[in-house]
Amino acid sequence: MARPLRLEFAGAVYHVTARGNRKERIFLTDRDRVVFLKKLNDTLDKYSFLCYAYCLMGNHYHLLLRTPRPDLSRGMHYLNASYTNWFKVKHKLVGVVVQGRYKAILVEEEAYARTLAAYIHLNPVRAGIVEDIDRYPWSSYPSIALGIPSRLERLDTSFVLGLFCPDAAAAPKAFAEFVRGNEKMESPFKDVKKGCVLGSKDFVEKVTARVRAGGRIREIPGTRIASLDSTKIEALIAKIAESFGVEKDRLFDRRKNNRYRQTALYLLKKHSPLKLKEIGDLFGMDYAAVHAAIKRLDKLRRREKAVEAMIIKGSGLNFSTFI
Repeated sequence: MARPLRLEFAGAVYHVTARGNRKERIFLTDRDRVVFLKKLNDTLDKYSFLCYAYCLMGNHYHLLLRTPRPDLSRGMHYLNASYTNWFKVKHKLVGVVVQGRYKAILVEEEAYARTLAAYIHLNPVRAGIVEDIDRYPWSSYPSIALGIPSRLERLDTSFVLGLFCPDAAAAPKAFAEFVRGNEKMESPFKDVKKGCVLGSKDFVEKVTARVRAGGRIREIPGTRIASLDSTKIEALIAKIAESFGVEKDRLFDRRKNNRYRQTALYLLKKHSPLKLKEIGDLFGMDYAAVHAAIKRLDKLRRREKAVEAMIIKGSGLNFSTFI
């Protein structure tokens, strides 16, 4: 049986879930959940994803995401790989942690976002983990409904709240009442079409037409970013140099211990969707050399205040504007 296609479009909204291998737990402690949310936050930053809702269970997680660029697969690979590597080291495990491929459903937000916002947050209630949804701390529900600061720094609560009431003050209560009033809702995924689209017949037809207009329907990486805008990348490099107060050429100086160059590599790795090889191509370096330079700088930042200052300044740039 063929696996469902992965459809990736700029501005698309997805329900994403991944499970532990053989349904085993991927969160053993609260520390695991904290680290996962940090890794998720890094992913949102690096790929400019917007996270509207999340729920961490014992052996799986749910996310409601929007991707400004068609690069969901790259972001999810980064998230799952970085968390898996940490989890295996922390718990002294070998082998597979996350089962196979993550599952992504392309969502028609006008028709299903409200339902999904409730369904995702009701997971702990359906599983019998808690009776009162307010008492589950590992989802975005407390932040959206109760205004409690989120453990996920880049959580966007305004999207979900806006689905329920245009009045910002009244929206949290309207959202909470909707969720509590639908504790026995049926799974919205019974309406999934073509294995990966949740929406009306018109929405499915529009998605199908959009894919056909782009050529053959292919799996990722065929539908992801085919190339990167070199003009925008050049502008970003110039902006990074400007934040350091130096000419752009200083970033490409190959002399040993060039902190400007090392910091630029670090910033591109942390805040942009570029892969190590792509960063290496920009700077005329092997991807392994890029990785080594970034590791060295990460240690140096703790000892050299000037390096830490450059990282903080460069991190303030809006990378999504350029890439």
